[in-house]
Amino acid sequence: MRYKNLQKMLKARPFIDEVKWQMNALVDEKILNEDKVVLAAGTSSGKTFFTIMLLNLFYMDKANKKKKTIIIPSAQTNLRSNFEDSIKDFKPDFKYVVCKTCDELRDAVNSNVQVIVCLPQTINLCIDVLPKVEKLIVDEAHVWYYAKTVKNIVKKTQPKQQLLLTGTPSVFILKGGFYMHFVPVMDLYDEGRIADTEVHVVSSYYDFKEKDYNANDNLTLTAKAKHKLADEASFRKVILGMMKKLKNPIKGLKNVNRLTNDVAGRFFKHLDKTIIWANSIKQANKFAEVLRTFNGLENGVLVSHSKNDDGSLEMEKFKSDNDIRVLVSVNRGRMGWSYTELYNAIDFTMTRNLNSILQMMARLFRISKVDPKKRKYFYKVSNSKDAGYYTVIMKGVLLLLDREWYSKFNGRNFNDMRIPVTVPRRTNPNREGCKPKGRPRTTYNYEMIDLPLDMNFFKTVYAKQDDMFSTVAWTTIRKVRTALTGYNSHRVFLTVEEATKIMKRYKTYNEFRKKESQTYEWFNTNKLRKICMDYFNSYRLSREEMIEEAKQATLKWVKKYGKDNTKEFTQKESKNYGRLMRLGYKDWLREQMNFRGHKKIKVYKVTAKGDYGKKIYVNTFKNYKEVIKNTGIKKVYLDLVLSGTYKTAKGYTFEYA
Repeated sequence: MRYKNLQKMLKARPFIDEVKWQMNALVDEKILNEDKVVLAAGTSSGKTFFTIMLLNLFYMDKANKKKKTIIIPSAQTNLRSNFEDSIKDFKPDFKYVVCKTCDELRDAVNSNVQVIVCLPQTINLCIDVLPKVEKLIVDEAHVWYYAKTVKNIVKKTQPKQQLLLTGTPSVFILKGGFYMHFVPVMDLYDEGRIADTEVHVVSSYYDFKEKDYNANDNLTLTAKAKHKLADEASFRKVILGMMKKLKNPIKGLKNVNRLTNDVAGRFFKHLDKTIIWANSIKQANKFAEVLRTFNGLENGVLVSHSKNDDGSLEMEKFKSDNDIRVLVSVNRGRMGWSYTELYNAIDFTMTRNLNSILQMMARLFRISKVDPKKRKYFYKVSNSKDAGYYTVIMKGVLLLLDREWYSKFNGRNFNDMRIPVTVPRRTNPNREGCKPKGRPRTTYNYEMIDLPLDMNFFKTVYAKQDDMFSTVAWTTIRKVRTALTGYNSHRVFLTVEEATKIMKRYKTYNEFRKKESQTYEWFNTNKLRKICMDYFNSYRLSREEMIEEAKQATLKWVKKYGKDNTKEFTQKESKNYGRLMRLGYKDWLREQMNFRGHKKIKVYKVTAKGDYGKKIYVNTFKNYKEVIKNTGIKKVYLDLVLSGTYKTAKGYTFEYA
């Protein structure tokens, strides 16, 4: 029934892009039946869209029509709007309402509405009105699930299933007790669903100490409050260096090396959409104040934080107004925020928390609808003396894009990595006038899983000592993909030797095409397909070997799944099915399996509706086509009667001969 409803839903909505992980997850028995499910999927995976499809299939079943679901879309109005817009665009088969007040929530609970979308703080104000529900869905669950507000909601509603959506599942891996379904970024990247993002580690004038960080590797409130800029001129210099970097991401280009306030307008007028995350409201306001002094940005900068933009209206204006080039934020936009035309993101928060950095970087992963091939840039700002350490942190963040580390990292097991910490330079004992012995270099232990930190993700860039905003290392997701898998997933960068090495991992041409489609395309694009054919011809099976292999595969299938599972057999064992049909073994195959389309069918005319005792024999036909041709009945009704779902259809009943 679920497969049938899925096909019906897809047919009614041709706009649905049949993403591989989504189609598999929609029929995953554990996702459907486990009481606590964590969907750990990276940005641009389509968690929101998947949730809507899952609910639509749930409510297509008549037995679920009276059951209620509550969706908690994090705690920000813009994230609630994202959910609302997505449901509206989908045009679901279930009834839903987006509640913004307690009165609206109370009305929804007492109505026949099936799905309620509401922010947690609104629910908390009138939690007494909540009923018991079938499903509770929490977005950005890593932030909210263990908060007191959501704990109270769970206690009150007693949901039969909790579906928790997150892009950073470390807290759930740590706690345990959940069914985890992982969709890592690299899987999405291989399917062409992630924008190739360039990542920079940038040194700055900051000099925070170890004591300025809390247990979560974020700056303490005390550290934010006490930190002051040396002077206005220094701050302007940092801003100018940052703006240069946005127009000149790779150091060394000459067109903006002498960029000044007088000529900046020429560049800033065409600046791509940029978000800057500050570490405090005070810093965010200061950023905006200085940015607006540059020619071309006088009216092109917005600030959004809790004190000036309660309804997140400035964030919506940033997306809709093309004259606005820069958005400065503190906490907003870090999680769940969707904007495909964002090209630059600058993390000035100074956080060392891997999950927080990954969430911010992921805002750039969505492919632009205007220019899908355009590269995007993420800048991680580091302390002035700790750029090397931040480079290692970013290496850990990038490893979390891969399934192996994404599914292991629990937020506390970043163990056993020895990081060199910058200390005053040792004096040279051979130099005249120097002390005979310098200060020994120290190291700190930081928590880490067994990550391969010898992987060369980053390219080192030498920076001027007095530069207040200078790239010290950079990489791209493509480079990370190459380092993790041992080959480049984008065929344009392969050499003949690399491509041949990949090809030789496989013994059959079809297996190579299926599992290494991009490398196969590389051979075709470069007109080197003959190399593949020559190689795989040496492994080509004889006719007898192919028949024997196909027979063994068929018997193994029958033993495992039975004779009647023919449709799935033709799909998943299409190679062996095709061989047997093509090489003259049709009859042998039909003896082993019950192919409905090839079995004889008896047809009876039912004389009176509901009177199944009076059946008049009509004829016996050799297959489906003959029955359909002679009775005019549709195949779907014929299937339903033969499977026992219906007793009659259109005045006929059928049975296998």
